[in-house]
Amino acid sequence: MINQEDLPGPFTKGIWRHAAQWSDRVAIREAGGRSLTFAELLAGANRVSQALEGQGVTEGQTVATMLPNCIEFFTVYFATQQSGLYLTPVNYHLTW
Repeated sequence: MINQEDLPGPFTKGIWRHAAQWSDRVAIREAGGRSLTFAELLAGANRVSQALEGQGVTEGQTVATMLPNCIEFFTVYFATQQSGLYLTPVNYHLTW
């Protein structure tokens, strides 16, 4: 588990605080009705963070993603934030 004091930025620390207080509350809801609780969001972020680490991605590096507008973006976003990575989202509409 990530130590809250080691997290970069107040936004990421705030999400972790909310997760500790309200783990069963909805953190993100898509227009289509899918949602993630704070606990699910952070569990997913931890999995992605560990997967990136397992691939040799280290703090300060950049990770690019190409996703549609979806709930998974936020999982990747928080994974990169808690790992000290830079996220470059690529709009999939710009591909050929």
